[in-house]
Order: sequence, then structure tokens, then C-alpha cells
Amino acid sequence: KNNQIYCYGSNICILNDKNLKIYNSSGQEATNISIDINSAIFDSNGNYLAMAEKNGQNICTIFDKTFLWKQHLDGEILQISMNPNGYVAVVTTDTTYKSIITLLDQNGKIVLKNYLSSARVTDVTISYDNKYIAFSELDTSSALIQSTIKIISVDKALENPEEAIIYTYTADASKMILNINYQEKGILTCVFNNTIEAIIQNNVENKLNIEKNITFVSS
Repeated sequence: KNNQIYCYGSNICILNDKNLKIYNSSGQEATNISIDINSAIFDSNGNYLAMAEKNGQNICTIFDKTFLWKQHLDGEILQISMNPNGYVAVVTTDTTYKSIITLLDQNGKIVLKNYLSSARVTDVTISYDNKYIAFSELDTSSALIQSTIKIISVDKALENPEEAIIYTYTADASKMILNINYQEKGILTCVFNNTIEAIIQNNVENKLNIEKNITFVSS
């Protein structure tokens, strides 16, 4: 079977047939772990690594070379995002909801779930202080593609889920969202096909105009 190779921190991991080998910066095998994931999607931040079964239900995290936790989620995992504190946001879908965003803490405990019945989430990211989750939506149902970015307050989601979304930015029809990512100091960087913008304290600032449209961005 094919190897899946991923780099994070100063390590390289290789997943093959539900077996994960982690190699240090010298190329020496440091850890060998059996995990219930066969075809993985990865995300990392610093020494934290998250792995999930693509279109499956299992997810686990590792810190440096140490296995931390595993979790079984309902629905089908589409996307994952990890912040520097080991928190993970997982986007799933099921027969009832088009997108479900689940936030798990550094111990694998589910902090919250946000249910979206009609929106197709294209990207998700967690703030450095664990207080906010931002996600992007892409509406292709009409002739004009519509990109929207929304921010969830974790505190408000726990108090009243209906008031969880505290900010919504609807981009011009000419812009197609490709990638979003939280930076330090709560800055949310948004990469579109023709511009890069930043959302800072709920204000949008244009950072860079791109003369030639971007067709692909890797997070």
C-alpha cells in the first residue's frame, strides 16, 4: 500500500496500513504507533499533529512524538484544523446537516458543535486563544459565486448557539475564497483568487491585490 508522508515540527511521519512511524530530524525512527486510520487527512501547528480518516469518523492527535488522544465522531469527516494549543476544529457532514463544525480541546474533549443546515464549509480555523472559530462558505447555486466568512464566539456558542456567529463578511461577487487562517493577535487572513485580506477586530483590510488569479492555495 502507498505511504502517506507528512512533515510537522522537526518530524516526518509515514502512515501505511494503519501504522504510523515518526522520524526525528536525524532521520531516525522515534515512534511506531498503530492507529485506526487508513487514508488520512492531516493538519499541524508547531509540534501538534492532527490526523483523521478521510470521509471517515476517526481522528487522533500527536504532540511531537507522543500519542495524545483519539476520538470517534458521527458523520463523515471532511476537514480538520489545529491551532498552536492543540485544539482541533473538525468539519463533518451527515444526512441532516450539510456541515457540522466540532471543536475539540487539547485532551480530545468536545467543547461545542455548530450545525449548518445549508452551508458548505470550505475552510475552518481556530484563533490562538481558543475563543473564536472562523469558517468560510462558498455558494455556487447561482450564476455568481458568493464567498462568505463567518466568525463563531466559543463563549456565546456555549451560552446560546443561536447567537454563536458574531461576525459575517460577504465578499464581492468577483472574489472566490480559497483559504482562511488565524494569525497571532486575532488576525484572520483570508486568501481570495484575486486578493489577500485580513479581518482585524471585525474590520476588513486589503493586504495585497493579485494581478494574476490564484487557482490553488495550500494551507
